Amino acid sequence: MSQTGFVQVKNLCKYYPVPKKKFWEKKSYVRAVEHVSFSIKKGETFGLVGESGCGKSTTGFMINGLLKPTSGEINLDSKDIQSIKEKEIREKMQFVFQDPYASLNPKKKIGWILEEPLLIHKKYSKEERQKKVSQMIELVGFDESFKNRYPHELSGGQRQRVGIARALMLSPEFIIADEPVSALDVSVQAQILNLLKELQSKFNLTYLFISHDLNVVHYMCDRIGVMYLGKIVEQGAVEEIYKNPQHPYTKLLLSSIPSKDINFDENQFFSKEEISIEDHKGGCTFYPRCPYGMEKCKNILPKIKEIEKEHLIACHLY
Repeated sequence: MSQTGFVQVKNLCKYYPVPKKKFWEKKSYVRAVEHVSFSIKKGETFGLVGESGCGKSTTGFMINGLLKPTSGEINLDSKDIQSIKEKEIREKMQFVFQDPYASLNPKKKIGWILEEPLLIHKKYSKEERQKKVSQMIELVGFDESFKNRYPHELSGGQRQRVGIARALMLSPEFIIADEPVSALDVSVQAQILNLLKELQSKFNLTYLFISHDLNVVHYMCDRIGVMYLGKIVEQGAVEEIYKNPQHPYTKLLLSSIPSKDINFDENQFFSKEEISIEDHKGGCTFYPRCPYGMEKCKNILPKIKEIEKEHLIACHLY
């Protein structure tokens, strides 16, 4: 399996130590993200999809440097991000947060919020910064009057537009969008998604798009990685996976979309309850719920295999 692309993630892990109840107990860890690997090509949108708690956002935080990985490698434009200065990383990579209510400073006006990244990075003169702010405000669908408004005066969709504009102020090439529309009304979600697509086309942006919403992922992404309990279980082109899912978990996930005709009976499951990351001791994490589980699934972790071109799966059935 080759790993080429503008962004490369190799064997990324994040473990959290579990407090010992007794001093003689062996130290144990919650494996929140375990050996996650994928690459994102220049100008494409790669999606991470899965249930809440599967490790999607943790993966995004590690790539952006908001969390330090336990192990693994992250390359941006062929450079290990650990060898790149923080200033350079921020100029190449930015983050759009899930909650537009919490991610903006409530005491500052929108014009100040957008100018702040330019001030921190000592970009341009005062006049040039103001011009850049005005240009970005217009790009996300506002007029000049919005520069003098406070976040509490805006709707959720408008605040998320501000968050997107702020992420683009330093002209980054790579954007991580973590559930960018999940906190918004359904009527507003399409507007924000279309804005992200328009900006991607205009600036040739590369996106890592994190979401649990399967319809949103299908609309936004070129390729996806399906995550379950800290691991990617299937990966490939979005159309290929949505039309021809191979991993039992992917089939279960897609069967929850009303418009999808996936031949997968939920009543076949051994257990309706998934195990937690804390309770997983080895083998395939999906084994307790899988109708096709074998003895080796319980004890041996399946390796990632390429079953078709760029269609990868981690399952002992293949």
